[in-house]
Amino acid sequence: MDGADLAARFLTDQGVSPERVEVVWDAIALHLHYEIAMRKRPEIALVTARAGFDLGPEGPHTLPAGYADRIHASLPRLHAAAVLYDAIVGQALDKPHKAPPFSMPGELVRQETQAVWPTWKQLMTQSPSWNDYDGYQPEG
Repeated sequence: MDGADLAARFLTDQGVSPERVEVVWDAIALHLHYEIAMRKRPEIALVTARAGFDLGPEGPHTLPAGYADRIHASLPRLHAAAVLYDAIVGQALDKPHKAPPFSMPGELVRQETQAVWPTWKQLMTQSPSWNDYDGYQPEG
């Protein structure tokens, strides 16, 4: 949300209309929430569909051979993945609510700190408990 808020403030200061600012805010704020973003207007869905394209393994959509090299010759990555990791972990350590267990930022913090997190069942049976597991027998 911090990035979306920062972008919105910048665009507002530049005189961009509130309607366009809202589209940018939604695109940034929702880019990690695929199911929600893909139901929004095309600009928001497109950001989500391609956010992180350059960070993960190649999927069904790949770039033509040599394309990335040409882009990086003009626009060097400057250690983008490492810097992004440091930014996510740094923000999450500073504001733990940004990295709840089972989230991507939470997993990066867990890896960085070697913290031991409870399992789903442990979380669900901690006090106060709704007793969801008392007497439960899985089907099958």
